[in-house]
Amino acid sequence: MHNITISATSTGFDNVGSPLIQNTETVVRITITDDDNHAPQFQPTVEVGNILVPPLYTATVVYGETSVNFTSSSIEAKDLDVKLNSPIRYGFVNGDPFTYTEYFQIDQTTGAVSMKKALEATSGITKFSISVSATEDTGKSSLTYLTIDAVMSVNNTNL
Repeated sequence: MHNITISATSTGFDNVGSPLIQNTETVVRITITDDDNHAPQFQPTVEVGNILVPPLYTATVVYGETSVNFTSSSIEAKDLDVKLNSPIRYGFVNGDPFTYTEYFQIDQTTGAVSMKKALEATSGITKFSISVSATEDTGKSSLTYLTIDAVMSVNNTNL
């Protein structure tokens, strides 16, 4: 909130010809409100020139196991609007191979990625590339990418 004082002065003569100076002041109060004008932004962003670039998330899974191990930070988006933060919903947009949804799911509220079932070494799949969206209730959305590499566990000789 900002207050601005405005003054006005008028000079002239009254009805008997005497000089007359009149002053008045008023205070104008300006309240700046935020607009819901920002799409969710994946964190942490990287500044390239004057452009904020979303991170590329990476993770690994071990054949025969059901945990997703992020090698970067886990998926997170923030609404940059000051007071008009809308809830953010996460989702998968598409991925390669197309069977990625058989193995992975994303929590719509937290963005946590988990496995539905273990990936077997015999599947022939070594990498997943998945597009992830963060959308707020207003419909504004952002995209980022998640790469998941499948690796052989050093301790797992039964594969």
